[in-house]
Amino acid sequence: MRLSLNPEIKLRLILSLLSAVVLVLKLVVISYPWPSIPSSMCIYGVKPECGFIFDEAHYVRAVRQIILWSPTGEYHPNIEHPPLVKVLIMLGIMILGDNPWGWRIFPALSGVASIYILGIIAYQLTRDEKLSLIAASLFAFDITSFNLGSMAILDPTTLMFSLLGTLFYLRRNALSAGIALGLALLCKLTAIFVIAALVIMELLTLLWRGYRRVNLKTSLKYLVRILLYAFIIMISGLWIYDYYYQIFPNPFMHLSFMLRYHSTMLTPNSSEGSSPLSWTNPVLQFPRELYAGVYTMIDNKVYYIIAYYGMQTPLWWVTWAVIGFLAYFLAIGLKEGKFNVSDCFVLVWLACNYLSYFPISLLRPVYSFYFYMNVPIVALGISRLLSGDKLAELMLYGLLAAQLIYFILFFPVKPLWLVMKLVELGIPQ
Repeated sequence: MRLSLNPEIKLRLILSLLSAVVLVLKLVVISYPWPSIPSSMCIYGVKPECGFIFDEAHYVRAVRQIILWSPTGEYHPNIEHPPLVKVLIMLGIMILGDNPWGWRIFPALSGVASIYILGIIAYQLTRDEKLSLIAASLFAFDITSFNLGSMAILDPTTLMFSLLGTLFYLRRNALSAGIALGLALLCKLTAIFVIAALVIMELLTLLWRGYRRVNLKTSLKYLVRILLYAFIIMISGLWIYDYYYQIFPNPFMHLSFMLRYHSTMLTPNSSEGSSPLSWTNPVLQFPRELYAGVYTMIDNKVYYIIAYYGMQTPLWWVTWAVIGFLAYFLAIGLKEGKFNVSDCFVLVWLACNYLSYFPISLLRPVYSFYFYMNVPIVALGISRLLSGDKLAELMLYGLLAAQLIYFILFFPVKPLWLVMKLVELGIPQ
């Protein structure tokens, strides 16, 4: 007798396998680059020999300073950002030592978990196993997301808790959603954009269902519970951290300090950062950023054997197609008396987490790696857009193939012979 698995269980198994493959790849590169000088020389200064990738230079050094810190009235490091990710990095160091394994293990696990959670969110919205798996795969093999999700920085863990909170929101579990979103805020304050997206999503859904006092009361009660739980978790986390390290008398002062600090970064017309349009425009791309690199010289030629890049990928190029076509299809559906929840979800998320950076960029510098929070949702949107029709699905598989090619070509750690071969073929490294 042939055994038939429940579609959701089957999807979970495949997503688990996909996540396991990505985890193995992350563990392969997790120790590169490795510091060549003692950690004591990389506490208050940064050198290439410290082995940091990108903003690890801020957060790993901050963790080291926190470990050495004593409440003597001196400035406590990195209090302009919430503490949860730094606590996790510290925990990794306590378990695996003050080395790249300790720094990166929890952010890397967060990056892997985000792949799995995205697949479940896609299934929750569409009930389509193939679409959900393709969306998760597009995100899993986005090389910039792989790189960012492997570093000891704030963003991978912020994204994981944001996606987890979104999943619980869609499942109408206010307590779990609030806890997860509160933890996201304890990682990075920009998680407020995700919360804003969920609030708008709930209000738009309510508007579509039509105004009824019972519907309004139910939705508002649900939103208030989520926001209250998230606020309690964030404030409690700040209070515990501040109390333990004797930093601020109360968490509200810490929150106020963070908001004031980031307000000082309002510098219109700054030459720093990049235009949000350059994050998704294949013609006017932001310059490819080398987050970290180790090279060797052969015959006066530079060969990067370790190269973590921040760059556009084919998935980023379809962002505007997703926004334009899903907005069109959503409008057509509304005229026909239909409301597509998944299309609305994608559009609202991108509006809050991507389009909002256009006006923000007029006030302060914004950076291409901010788009990381949108990559899984673009993957969901393009999978939704190109599913159902054979020709469209071929285009979707072509996009996935392009993602895989970019993933292989720009994988951060490669043997020298492969790097030399790619350079011979004229493929940029």
